[in-house]
Amino acid sequence: MLFRSAETAFDHNFGQDLQLQQIYGGGIGWTALKTPKQEADFKATMQYEKQSFISGSSGNQNLIGSTFGADYVLHLKLLTYNQGLAFIPAYNQPRAYSANETNTVAFPAYKNLSFSLGTSDSYLNGPPASLPPTKRNSFQFTMGLTYAIKSKY
Repeated sequence: MLFRSAETAFDHNFGQDLQLQQIYGGGIGWTALKTPKQEADFKATMQYEKQSFISGSSGNQNLIGSTFGADYVLHLKLLTYNQGLAFIPAYNQPRAYSANETNTVAFPAYKNLSFSLGTSDSYLNGPPASLPPTKRNSFQFTMGLTYAIKSKY
């Protein structure tokens, strides 16, 4: 099944010297697998991306690029697993690409409320030099409560 998509994303990461990354775009997607227990989607977008860095305006960038992504969801009786992968190349600055991966496991707690554990791995190829030195890769562990809005479709 094909679908249209619109994307807006905001990111801040002190370890990568990223004050704010803004992404605005749109594109198409394809649902490759859809069963009651699992779903896999692929998408591609064209977008405008602005990166502002903490160390100053010398590394700030206005980029034209894309997001090529894949999302997978697995619903089991005692847990829900979500994985998202994205590669974000920039066409006007080829060295300014980035990539992200997220993984989340949610355990039902009460009705639509779940306890969740997750990881987020973010790679930013073109951050400017700064003191302390900028890390290109950022790995985070998350934990929290998730509320699911159930769809009838």
